[in-house]
Amino acid sequence: MALTYQDALSKIGTDGYTGVDGLRRLVNETSAIAINAAPDATLLLYSKDVDGVDAWRIADTVSNGSVDTDGLKRVVTMADTAVAELLDDPNFKRALFEAVGENTQTYNLILDGRDVTGNLRVSNTSFWDDASRNLASSATGNIVTMAENAGMDSVFVQSEIDAALNSQARTINGMLREDLLRMRNDLLAGSSTMTDAHVDYVNRIMRDTINTGSLEQTRALTLALDSGGNFAGVGTKAYLDRIGLSGLGSDLPFDVTGHPPMIAQSREAISNSQIANDYLKQYGQERFALAEASGDATKMVDAGRWLSKLGVMGDLLFIGLVARDANAAYAEGDTARGNQIVGDWALEFSGGLAGGVLAAKLAASALAPLYLTGPAGAAIAGGLTLIAGIAGGIGGEFAVHRVADAIASMFGSATNVRPPNRDPLTLDLDNDGLETIGITPTAPILFDHDGDAIKTTTGWIKSDDALLVLDRNGNGLMDNGCELFGDATDLYTGGKAADSFAALAQEDTNRDGKVDALDARFADLRLWRDLNQDGLSQANELSTLEAQGVVALNVANTSHAQLLANGNRIADLGSFVRSDGTGGTLGDTAQMADIDLASNPFYSQFTDTVALTEATQGLPDMAGAGMVRSLRQAASLATPEGAALAVLLGQYAQATTRSEQQALLDPLLAAWAATSPMVTTFDGAYAGHPLTVNVEGVATGSAAYQAWAAKLDILERFNGRTFNVVPAGNGAVSVTLLTGAQLLLGQSYDSLKQSVYAGLVAQTRLQPLLDKVQLTVGAVGITLDLSEVEAALVAGLNADPVNGLADLADFTRATGSMLAGSEWNPARLLGEFLDSHALTPQISAALHDAGIVVKGVTPGTATGTGFADVIVGAAGNDVIAGGEGDDVLLGREGGDTLSGGAGNDALVGEAMLVRVIRGTFMPVPFASRRWWDGGLDCANEIWSVVA
Repeated sequence: MALTYQDALSKIGTDGYTGVDGLRRLVNETSAIAINAAPDATLLLYSKDVDGVDAWRIADTVSNGSVDTDGLKRVVTMADTAVAELLDDPNFKRALFEAVGENTQTYNLILDGRDVTGNLRVSNTSFWDDASRNLASSATGNIVTMAENAGMDSVFVQSEIDAALNSQARTINGMLREDLLRMRNDLLAGSSTMTDAHVDYVNRIMRDTINTGSLEQTRALTLALDSGGNFAGVGTKAYLDRIGLSGLGSDLPFDVTGHPPMIAQSREAISNSQIANDYLKQYGQERFALAEASGDATKMVDAGRWLSKLGVMGDLLFIGLVARDANAAYAEGDTARGNQIVGDWALEFSGGLAGGVLAAKLAASALAPLYLTGPAGAAIAGGLTLIAGIAGGIGGEFAVHRVADAIASMFGSATNVRPPNRDPLTLDLDNDGLETIGITPTAPILFDHDGDAIKTTTGWIKSDDALLVLDRNGNGLMDNGCELFGDATDLYTGGKAADSFAALAQEDTNRDGKVDALDARFADLRLWRDLNQDGLSQANELSTLEAQGVVALNVANTSHAQLLANGNRIADLGSFVRSDGTGGTLGDTAQMADIDLASNPFYSQFTDTVALTEATQGLPDMAGAGMVRSLRQAASLATPEGAALAVLLGQYAQATTRSEQQALLDPLLAAWAATSPMVTTFDGAYAGHPLTVNVEGVATGSAAYQAWAAKLDILERFNGRTFNVVPAGNGAVSVTLLTGAQLLLGQSYDSLKQSVYAGLVAQTRLQPLLDKVQLTVGAVGITLDLSEVEAALVAGLNADPVNGLADLADFTRATGSMLAGSEWNPARLLGEFLDSHALTPQISAALHDAGIVVKGVTPGTATGTGFADVIVGAAGNDVIAGGEGDDVLLGREGGDTLSGGAGNDALVGEAMLVRVIRGTFMPVPFASRRWWDGGLDCANEIWSVVA
């Protein structure tokens, strides 16, 4: 058994523990297991400094701030061990000094491997090396490091890395330990002779790989220095969040300014990490293939995420090398060569905007500032932003929820029925009242309340209160509402619980009115505080009732009905008993309650993944909604409905004109919705009830009636709920679609149709045009070049005006404000076309079909619709208002006033910008011909362009 610090001290000088060998024996017998550590605690290894601050200071602060509710450390360091106390003890140091004949040089060499100067390490057989190896090899949880500046002679490189690789730890800086060990062995085996130079080469790759893996988490620290530049504190909360330990640590005081540490990686370190990245990708691909062959969806998802992360990291490393090489050229005065290096990267990376999503990830990465340094880094960052902006903006309405909100809200207004609430049992742990948050569509919390493998948007409990949960399938996770206590809880006698207190009552196995240690499953109950508010249970968020001081849950409750402003409702109230004998009181600060959480099933996420078929892998994709899967997954379902959708989606992707795609939209929506197993009003939702459905003003059974039935089926599935709530029992039911409801349902359907068209057009018909967008490098950095796009559009307009106008309108609408970094001017292009072509009935019809509103020769006012409009002014002083939607307003000759209205609008004009606030005109200098309002308009404030 390993010795404690006190036991070790008592053995100094005793039989077997004298001299250098005896003291070494003592070091190796003294415990290197952290004291007061949580099970499988994360081990933090550190070396040298972090941005000039001693790494040990930061590591100690991180460790001391990681104490959980059980009083145990979730992050441990060498300082938490008995052997560290021993090595720092004056009595031990004195014994070693005497054992080496009071020779300082030998003392330093044996204690920590330093040479005669006391500065350079020349040995990895020192006592501290032994202790560090023992510490790293004992790890059973995850390992993280803070050693970005560690030299090759450090204890970290010479002792800890090898020991960590051969430990039982699962990951090192998020990388699988077994992969890193395999890579080290493969690298060593890559040479026929095991020379010192080859071993050093491998060790450098291992050091740089592990340190690259730590960069993102170390950058999450916030360092504070005093006026003298001395260390004054560190914010650790974001760091602990980043390594998976949410809810621990602390931020700097509000009046203390901090900064993320800057860490410079050498070109060699980046190059070494690139080598490792290739090895790790290979291992990840092998793991994915094995999971796919065995049909293990969970492992496939894990492997896929890891490969995605490696892909982003690999590209960051690559652009880091590009930036360094280009900066070196600039520093030598060779501007042409620097521009050439950046230009070659831009040409390769932009390749038809295929890298758009990746560009967004790279631009947003916390590591980007470390790699995109100097003038070349600034140019590359600008290029990434341009590419990401285009890719993120095209077809983005659905993703950013604006049209999605319209679909859901208009459907909800038509039904005038709230989606059903969910009612998990909640405990007020901090005695400040039960607190909830409402639904936020832009940052929704999703949870599978009813156990149907579909997460939907929900109101939620704030992080200082807790949900009562029971891990019924034993996987350590709270998978769905069946593992909460509420109306989704299965009763042991069959059926579902009526509410959370009914679910709790069945745990009172001795029927004494409370659930406590005398009941069969009390010890299995847990309290879940969702510390990071993500709707996913993490290990550090779950605690026993005992750990929270809860000894009994009273089954009795009183009726209550308090509707909160955020849409949630506090229903029945109850109480629980703490270990100090106090209990909850009823009323505003009740300590336990049945809380009805608001829900919106429109925003949804399926918990399982459908493997794409070979046929669907190259087809366009969109997110699903409600009870409908994403487009390609739905088309990959092994059902007749999935097969039918795949055929239609293939036809849609091959359509070459707007009219062809528009003709396929309704069948495509119907086929997509049909892949959902959800029963609808017209398709079994009222089974067992005699049902009558009336559509006001429409004859039952007519073609118009059948059209409404088809639309309602689609809307119900995409919204995740039926038009009316299906009642219990088997009584007769009548559903009526009044005229007002028909109007709202029609608008909801049109919004859905528009969003699908906008989401797919860029991936299909417009893709050849988008492939022509290029990046160019000049004196002002990287800019967008759309000359090939413009040439293709002009050629299309001349060859086929009808379809050419449709392409121009859709391209303009789809890109919107995303081409701000270019000289793209659709107003000029369209104006030149209109000037050279008569407005024939065919062209007028084409303009109308493409959604382009063209003013006549007489100046006047033109107003858009609630959708995305393209409005072109006449050769006069026009007033053009976009209305709602993401509009493109094009001013031509004359003094035009363009008002975007709500939405993210593109306004193209000249002269000046006018801001109108409560009727007061405020001219603002306007240097550009183009301006994008970014959705700034509100009720009393209008931004306009005077063209």
